[in-house]
Amino acid sequence: MKKYIKGIIVCLLMVIAYILLLMTFGYESNTIKNKKNKIEITNKPRLEDDYYDYINYDKLSKVLIDEEKDYYASWSFAEESYDEIEEKKKEIIDDIVSKCNEYESNSINDKICKTYNSFKNMNYSDNKTIISEYIKLIESSKNIEEYLKNIGIVNSELLDSNILFSISANMDKDGNIYPAIGTMFFSYDNTNNIYKAKGEYQKELGYIKNTDLKLLENYGYSRKEAKKIISNIYPLFEKITKFTSYNPYSEYESISYDELKGKYKNINFDIIKDNYNKLFNTSTNEVIIEDNAQIKLINEYLVNDNLEVLKDYAIIRILYEYGKFIDDKNFDVLEDLDINIGAKEEKYRITKEEYLYDLIYSYYSDSISIEFSKKYNLEKAKDFYTKLINDIVSEYKNRINNETWLSDETKNNAIKKLDKLSIYVLTPDKPKENDYIVNGNNIFELFKNIDTSMNRMIFSSLDNGYLSNDWLTINAFYSPNENSIYIEEGIVYGLHNYLGIDSNNLENDYYKVIGSIGAVIGHEISHGFDNNGSKYDENGKENDWWTEEDKLNYNKLILKVEKYYDNYKQDGYNTLGENIADLGGVSVIIDLANSNNANNDNFKELFESYAKIWASQFTTFYKSYMLENDVHSLNKTRTNAVLSSIDKFYEVYNIKETDKMYVKKEDRVSVW
Repeated sequence: MKKYIKGIIVCLLMVIAYILLLMTFGYESNTIKNKKNKIEITNKPRLEDDYYDYINYDKLSKVLIDEEKDYYASWSFAEESYDEIEEKKKEIIDDIVSKCNEYESNSINDKICKTYNSFKNMNYSDNKTIISEYIKLIESSKNIEEYLKNIGIVNSELLDSNILFSISANMDKDGNIYPAIGTMFFSYDNTNNIYKAKGEYQKELGYIKNTDLKLLENYGYSRKEAKKIISNIYPLFEKITKFTSYNPYSEYESISYDELKGKYKNINFDIIKDNYNKLFNTSTNEVIIEDNAQIKLINEYLVNDNLEVLKDYAIIRILYEYGKFIDDKNFDVLEDLDINIGAKEEKYRITKEEYLYDLIYSYYSDSISIEFSKKYNLEKAKDFYTKLINDIVSEYKNRINNETWLSDETKNNAIKKLDKLSIYVLTPDKPKENDYIVNGNNIFELFKNIDTSMNRMIFSSLDNGYLSNDWLTINAFYSPNENSIYIEEGIVYGLHNYLGIDSNNLENDYYKVIGSIGAVIGHEISHGFDNNGSKYDENGKENDWWTEEDKLNYNKLILKVEKYYDNYKQDGYNTLGENIADLGGVSVIIDLANSNNANNDNFKELFESYAKIWASQFTTFYKSYMLENDVHSLNKTRTNAVLSSIDKFYEVYNIKETDKMYVKKEDRVSVW
């Protein structure tokens, strides 16, 4: 089952340094190219001309990706680490469930065992009977009023169904937490572009319709009945996708249910309010609307003339989310779809047994990450990295105080923000699963009870300034609404292994550490002062804490950054926030190294470590996709463009005007 705080994640991660497995860690080298399953290697460049290729040449020359077989194919340290971490998570879960009879009742490990065994021993026939009752309930609706009542029941008991409105929670622009009416899920998901009648996604849409057909037939509909359902629902999807106001970067405002009743009279907001307040254990009369244009269209569509279409839509939603629990064939059908539309690579296809591990981890991520930390010697690292973050924060304060373009008033406000920065490192101090309710007469009741417990924990923790998180992802991020940074266990473990850093003796590899994870930490802190994060104050509230003159100076600096990256064939505007963070992250670790009296060899180790974390290969298609869609610059640019603006780099490597890494001093950029 999925976690349901989808809106939270979108809202909070909008200025995060998305160190994603495929998108962020991907760059096709100019020196090492892949063609039809064959690596072509040209001469190794001079470091003075191409530092990224020089440092990563030996590694990338051994990487093989097949562009003809998979146009999304890629390689990066993150992908290697992901595979290894997945195996180690399985080992931890296997160890826990091998001792189920040893645990105290209602302990976390006992809850893991109950969840694991409930899924492993579930009966498809029983599950289909239960799902059939929900589908019959939908089919029995005689009018829109009954339909809304019945989908309210389904949405409250099958929490993943997300019929008409996805279950969500979000923050308003002042950082207050509210339940949220999320974007509409169609059949497969809520990706608007795929469902447009015309456009670039016709191939993907064909795969989805074929999957619709298979799910309906596997459930028991004849081909003729299944085709009729599909022909009924797609005009609805086309209509809804024509108009949308959804934007993941939106700053939301809450609205009362009473006000919504006045605006959208066809929607039963009493049912939505009751469901949401029970799910999140709150009594609020306010909610956030994530897509006002979409909810307006849904309201207009909720009339009796459209009843049969709406019933067909609800049925396909249930089968997409719960079909895998009633038939083995459905599991394979849904895996095929993910691969065919590029949602995952073939190598990440999973079996039903592997899905069980994903399920257990999605529910018990805090506890399993804590066990991971104990087993793989990361407990001491938590103290080290907490201190390192504080050291980098101190250097950041010095940088701010030394900025000649800032007034004392703005400097003081920036320092306040750093003083109140919340730090979350590697693992949570207390697992959220302590308060889970794990029981139920069937697998769906069990899921509902765990999901409700989990959502209440997440909702409560957000309200108290802590984002419940997946700690074993290869990730780190800054949350502007919390004014906090998260340095996750997955990225620390992955970089330690990739760079050969000794987790038990981090001081010995200090310059490797600060060149890699230190730069990541500096990057995340810099997000608090990028073109978006700078709009939020020390309390995570949207607040203009700048003087007018300082804002003008700041805008001049970031415009120069934008144009600088345009010269690297990046969209300097689209990637601006991440570029500001990259530059700030490396600049502050240079200061930290200077404070520790680093010598040239130390700096070389630091710079090499920084270049290595971006080593990656991927297809020409994926490169084009990233240039158009990713808010990060390509990884080679994240290395060479940054270092070409760092004066210390010139000093350490004696970079001259005739070298390709050289940028005139007056053209180099920095903000912090």
